[in-house]
Amino acid sequence: MDHIPRPTTPSKANLILPVSVIAWISHMIVFHTGCALAAVWGKHKLLQKYKMHHADRLTYGQVMPRVLFNPICVMLPCMYLLERSGLAFYYVKTQGLGAFIFNSAWMSLGHDVLFYI
Repeated sequence: MDHIPRPTTPSKANLILPVSVIAWISHMIVFHTGCALAAVWGKHKLLQKYKMHHADRLTYGQVMPRVLFNPICVMLPCMYLLERSGLAFYYVKTQGLGAFIFNSAWMSLGHDVLFYI
């Protein structure tokens, strides 16, 4: 078991921000880039045949305050508290493919439990 890197806290990893905050920011960038692209494509009617609901009452920019409430007020604090408690988001310098897949699945499950159950 000497070949398995030991988790370290963000302070030992010389990071400016906690790992949970870096993960949250990365997720927000990727998620909202995808949403903005879908909004632009929808505005220009590029994906009409895939659209299930044709009620364009609000634009993406108009729903942003509601869209950002849960991630900022619920998701980010929960992620940070999980990191501080040592249950998630510990920093590992090297991570194999198997660990990456397991951790991604575990994070997805945690997200679903937090927001949908």
